[in-house]
Amino acid sequence: GKVHNILQFVYIFSPPTTSRSPKSVQSFYPSSFMVYTDLEKLRGLSSPVDYGSGVEYADGVLDSVFAGYTDGIGIQIGLWLGGSKGCRKINSGKLDDQIEALIDYLNGCGAHRVLLRVGYEFDNPSFGYSDAPDAYVKAYRRIVGAIRKSPSKSKCKFVWHSWAAPKVASLQSFWPGDAYVDWIGISIFQQLYPWAQNDSSFAGGRLSDVEEVLAFAKEHGKATMIAESTPFGGIDMRTNETIAFDMEDPWDRWFEPVLDLIDKWDIGLWSYINCDWESQPMWHDVGFGESRISSDARVMKKWQDVVLGGHGARTFLMAGSMKNCGHEKRTYGRIFDARASLLPGMGVSTWAASPSLMDYGATIAILLSLFVFVKRRRPYGSIDVSAQNGQRRAGEATPILS
Repeated sequence: GKVHNILQFVYIFSPPTTSRSPKSVQSFYPSSFMVYTDLEKLRGLSSPVDYGSGVEYADGVLDSVFAGYTDGIGIQIGLWLGGSKGCRKINSGKLDDQIEALIDYLNGCGAHRVLLRVGYEFDNPSFGYSDAPDAYVKAYRRIVGAIRKSPSKSKCKFVWHSWAAPKVASLQSFWPGDAYVDWIGISIFQQLYPWAQNDSSFAGGRLSDVEEVLAFAKEHGKATMIAESTPFGGIDMRTNETIAFDMEDPWDRWFEPVLDLIDKWDIGLWSYINCDWESQPMWHDVGFGESRISSDARVMKKWQDVVLGGHGARTFLMAGSMKNCGHEKRTYGRIFDARASLLPGMGVSTWAASPSLMDYGATIAILLSLFVFVKRRRPYGSIDVSAQNGQRRAGEATPILS
């Protein structure tokens, strides 16, 4: 999973020739992409770094894959804070220079919209925040407050991201307050499997864990995103559970339940991790398996039809859609305007937007992303473009939903 995987994404989604008019490869460019960095070092933004899960390099992706786009490109940054120990350093002022360095990067970043997941998966017990939620809250507010005093305040949205699985401290204990949060995010890996629902001690969590966070977001009037997701065990998973529950079809087992969840809760963004986990040293033998869409013919076809083809309940938007992320705006005309110069030999394609497109969410991804945008049924209400208001997985993709 290194830089060549980014281009592999373009290959993965090249559609087969059908009776319908084929789209150019640019039609499959994501609306945005995601990288991970840590506040103390800020690696992977203006210079590349490999933590063992693929190269993280924000500027490299902006300057290569998205070269030629002048606006409408988004970046999601997973910002690692270093657990409660790191939060205490932030709160003491020892990392103020690093916060300023992050702000400098955001000010000069070529992305039109930045979604910053501050201390992602804060309630994951293994991440080290749960012994001092108050320290996390204070650090989160310090970072958000500083960025909102900078020129980046108009482009940056702040994401409070729960891992939506068993935790040892309550969601409320980690809550920074409505004024500091624009989006609430969740992770989805094992929680939607049917066998997870029968075991209250299931380490990977259950649907009830996910819906607890989504209900919390609804209570606070916040837009929601699936900030990280992949079918744990792999698309090709075959276990006693998949046989016992007659769940050997990967689309029915994992993808369809995710789409159902998106529709039920009107989720505005979906980030899918599209990679061969076993090939990455950080994740080898952990159990994630092979999650590349292209690894299974049925999943590939369903993804093309439902997500890329727009034949499902939602409309997914691609590159060029991030310009209006966070706006409550009626949009006409072309959403997608591909430039022929992006990669040699590629044609130009446009996607027409329905006049009813309202209030975009965003799609994000890590390195090997399937970025897609989706329009939501309802306006976000609390989202305002000018509101005052790590290192993990390579290959994350994010579609945004409507």
